[in-house]
Amino acid sequence: QKSNEDSTFHEDNLLMSTSDLFLAGTETTATTLRWGLIFMMNHPEIQDRCHEEIVRVLGYDRAPTMDDRASLPYTHATVHEIQRIGNIVPLGVAHETTEETKLQGYTIPKGTQISPNLTAIMQDKEHWKYPDTFNPENFLDENGQFCKNDSFLAFSL
Repeated sequence: QKSNEDSTFHEDNLLMSTSDLFLAGTETTATTLRWGLIFMMNHPEIQDRCHEEIVRVLGYDRAPTMDDRASLPYTHATVHEIQRIGNIVPLGVAHETTEETKLQGYTIPKGTQISPNLTAIMQDKEHWKYPDTFNPENFLDENGQFCKNDSFLAFSL
């Protein structure tokens, strides 16, 4: 075929897009599932509670939908806790400063690569009820409803 120099579709773009799809989609999902299996095996009481909630809401005859999420607060909290304590992406996505920046008295030059330490954020004792242990209560309010913690940055988002 004839080459179109104005096109954004080229071999480098294809390689980067494929890599992004694999790392951001497939790998993070597979890692979350692996950690989920490990945590559920080590915490059968949490597994039982999730199972009971799912059966109560869905029964045995239908698959869940996004509309069911609000009715599954403990299960929703458990998935978030798996990603928090499993630390799926420990250093997050790298960013780069677009201009010279001051942060807590330090000068960060323009063009500096910044990688957030998500481990420090996800286990900060000031922001989590149970920072060092697997406990879905980190994402539940006093009424047992799901409550997202602002310090939850599983993928540096």
